[in-house]
Amino acid sequence: FAVGECVEHKGVVYGLVAPLYDQGKVLAATITGNKGAVYEGSVSAAKLKVMGIEVFSAGNIKEDGEKDEAVLYADPLAGIYKKLIFREDRLIGSILIGDASNANRFLETIRLGKKVDRKNHNLLFEKPSNAPGSASDVMSRPDSDTICGCIGVSKGQIIEAIQGKNCKSVGEVKACTKATSGCGTCAGLVKDILTAVTGSVKEEKRGMCPCFTYTKEELRRMIRTQRLKKVWHILDIYGNGVGCAYCKPALSFLVDEVWLGDHAEDRAQRFINDRVHANIQKDGTFSVVPRMRGGVTTPAELRKIADVAEKYNVPMVKVTGSQRLDLLGVKKEDLPKIWKDLGMTSGFAYAKAVRMVKTCVGTDFCRYGTQDSIATGIKLEESLEGLYTPAKVKMGVVGCPRNCAEATVKDIGMVGFEGGWQVVIGGGAGKAVRAADILCTVKTSEEALESAFLFFQYYRENGEYLERTYDFVVRVGVEKIRKETVLASKEEKERLLSHLKKAKEKAVNPWKVESENPKHPMQFQNYVLPKDREALIL
Repeated sequence: FAVGECVEHKGVVYGLVAPLYDQGKVLAATITGNKGAVYEGSVSAAKLKVMGIEVFSAGNIKEDGEKDEAVLYADPLAGIYKKLIFREDRLIGSILIGDASNANRFLETIRLGKKVDRKNHNLLFEKPSNAPGSASDVMSRPDSDTICGCIGVSKGQIIEAIQGKNCKSVGEVKACTKATSGCGTCAGLVKDILTAVTGSVKEEKRGMCPCFTYTKEELRRMIRTQRLKKVWHILDIYGNGVGCAYCKPALSFLVDEVWLGDHAEDRAQRFINDRVHANIQKDGTFSVVPRMRGGVTTPAELRKIADVAEKYNVPMVKVTGSQRLDLLGVKKEDLPKIWKDLGMTSGFAYAKAVRMVKTCVGTDFCRYGTQDSIATGIKLEESLEGLYTPAKVKMGVVGCPRNCAEATVKDIGMVGFEGGWQVVIGGGAGKAVRAADILCTVKTSEEALESAFLFFQYYRENGEYLERTYDFVVRVGVEKIRKETVLASKEEKERLLSHLKKAKEKAVNPWKVESENPKHPMQFQNYVLPKDREALIL
């Protein structure tokens, strides 16, 4: 015997998981003495969401012009296409694009092989109360009827799990029976059965996203113990095999955080900004923000920026709120050439990463300055730049309580006063303003920097993807954070700092590396060049 999605049977290679279960049942029956068990093939079905569009197909989708008849519906403006294929008054195939709400009903109709009345061609739109797979009639169906076609779980097995094992949510039914763990189309029917049997459905805690049933901590443990280093491997083994716009970059960050850079980055799972190391604008151009540590620059750097802006006809050069210069309106194909001409480090203004450290002039020039905010801010930025984080991280260092660099509304802030520093965390000044919480008060800049490093790595390891520090601090609680960072044991502090050090050692300046050696030939090219567009349209 051979079983699996790559097995060929009667000229068909399914490439799907559901036939594997059908094959496995025949294998198991044969091994246990049932010599009459025969595998006759499976009804192929797949449901995906491609760029936010539902796509479903089942059965024989290649019609025979002599034997088959098709019913079609298309609404281009709504982005909907539906097709049913009939043979001898039986539904044998279905294609749904843009609206897959009837997917389970059509799949069950195909599997049952019953005759259907299609004279009025309303099967595409109507949902009769007795239609196979209809959510409204699920409790009137026999217990032997299959609810989860991918795994082969019957209605009776689901009811038995609900009553016998006290399942109260779709997730608990899935854990007991594996129903919904294939394409997930049957989740609505499982929920209807739960409601009918128990009277309600328990709200369950979501995992990382709907593509997974596992929490971030469970995924981190599996990534580490099973040495998973590719996003697709994690999606195939523990997710829905497809992923979404949220979980793919989130998993990419999680793999980076677990392996501390000791892996080949799965670049295809990153957002466009991370793939080309620049911030995409609404017109399709990009912005380039060189790093200016602590907001400090030199005449030579300013001269380079001015020369580059003139050479590449940059439409706008703007001073950002982060004390840096932003070159706006850069063409994608010019990015590597601009980086090379600048010869500066990426400011990571495009990434979920360390953005910048804003500083005041401190003791260098200010008559009120009590601490060296510029040197400390530059040290903080040099120590953390190039590292990815759950969400963007902005920092500020001020040399006195007058707070000219707004350190108390930054993700990490350091406020100098006569004789010491106050380290604050979780501040924000975006759509909601939040004053940062005090993490600790220390005497030296070295102690202040170490405290900032401890919180930074703790946030990297425990923050949810896209969760800014001001939400993270509220969720976890400043007392718990303080206890597990600046008040933690010596061993725990060393663990956090060693992980941070290892990750920093692997960090690179992508502008230098990829301007000379792109990841692939089309990385900085448009797939349809302007000169080719007219030819393609015609």
